[in-house]
Amino acid sequence: EAAQVSLPPGATLALYTDGLAESRTRPLEDGIAALRDALGSALDNPGTSLDSACETITQALRQRGEDDMTLVLARVRQ
Repeated sequence: EAAQVSLPPGATLALYTDGLAESRTRPLEDGIAALRDALGSALDNPGTSLDSACETITQALRQRGEDDMTLVLARVRQ
């Protein structure tokens, strides 16, 4: 289903697979909270590149390679 969302300039959109937030040892709700925290920390500095932020976030949330993980970050231009 298509949806349209307006984002303010400078906002960062995060697209990810469930393997980044969910595992056999971590409930989905806990994984989403951990992802939100990791995104906030990694993107706190406006000068941080999105590649660097992706690497930091995926390393922080890696769970013994239980599942494939994909994270795509896109920043809305000013």
